[in-house]
Amino acid sequence: MHKKIVVGFVVQTFDADNRCIAQEFVAGDTIDYENEEGEPIPVPDAEAYFPMDMVQPK
Repeated sequence: MHKKIVVGFVVQTFDADNRCIAQEFVAGDTIDYENEEGEPIPVPDAEAYFPMDMVQPK
């Protein structure tokens, strides 16, 4: 088991009433991998793509 840590930005869109109506995650170029103990590990050989969808506000 390992963790993939992606550094990036969250962009939020607000309406005229100052309510958040949308948000998206913009991934940066910095990606780190850690084992279960939090120690850095090399990039895994084969990693399936998994989307970084954010739940939209209601």
